[in-house]
Amino acid sequence: MHTSGTGHRAAAPENTTAPESPTTPRGHAAPGNAAPGDPVPGNPLPGHPVPDDAGTAVTVRVRYFASARAATGLDSEPVRLAEPASVADALRWLRERHAGTGLPRILDAAGFLLDGVAVRDHTRRLPDGAQLDVLPPFAGG
Repeated sequence: MHTSGTGHRAAAPENTTAPESPTTPRGHAAPGNAAPGDPVPGNPLPGHPVPDDAGTAVTVRVRYFASARAATGLDSEPVRLAEPASVADALRWLRERHAGTGLPRILDAAGFLLDGVAVRDHTRRLPDGAQLDVLPPFAGG
């Protein structure tokens, strides 16, 4: 808060919110303000999170093991992304969702199984209902 030269505090402005913008919370153009090629509100870009009531999506069950489970505090969680979605899209979502944990660092070193098969090509598309396992490096032998 600013003070005036007399040592008194200046009153805070009554309305401290920013004026309405022509974009939705997702950053998509609001109806009537969309430029050609802009995403349609309610239809997120492919690979981005999707609200339960929006367009076509793929839902994947992500299972966590060892340190990934410890970092998230979860055995598994569903990930819902706009179609088409890839393993890389799911990993990006996980990094953002768990940014304050150790999971992003773990994902850098982890291996992944997609429906029980090792996947190294992160551009591989995710089928609806798939299971993606996060396997951190294991010590021992």
